[in-house]
Amino acid sequence: MELETFIEKGRPIMDVTTTFDAIGALWPILVAFVGLVIVLSQTYYAVKTLEEKVRTLFDLFNKMNDELKK
Repeated sequence: MELETFIEKGRPIMDVTTTFDAIGALWPILVAFVGLVIVLSQTYYAVKTLEEKVRTLFDLFNKMNDELKK
């Protein structure tokens, strides 16, 4: 965008540069937050999968023990 467009709309140039500076300062934080959310969601589903596998293993082990006791 050209600076004349911002001047015509009544927005001072300093306001625009301040906005761009804020975006420039905040983008690493936003990228880190999105990355953290992705990693935590992957970890959550990995733990849930392991939980199901352990539950199945205990069920099979208990079933095998019950059959051996009979």
